[in-house]
Amino acid sequence: MTCGAYAACTYVAGIVYLKALAKTAQNGPVTEESLKASLQEEFSDKAQFARLFKEGKTATKGIKFEDFKTRAEEVKDEEVGG
Repeated sequence: MTCGAYAACTYVAGIVYLKALAKTAQNGPVTEESLKASLQEEFSDKAQFARLFKEGKTATKGIKFEDFKTRAEEVKDEEVGG
């Protein structure tokens, strides 16, 4: 798998997690069980996964490893919540 594919997978995982978390929060308190159920539902949508993977590849196209490394160093030094 290439760096771009890994980046696209990370993009998909982040979007799906946020969608599942938002859906879970709308239905009451977020528990481990309710979040797991929402995640399973979101990840089972193959069409959504394919669309988000393509979107992630486009969003990360042309980004070099050095760009990620530089940004990671910046984030590492940021204050929590900043």
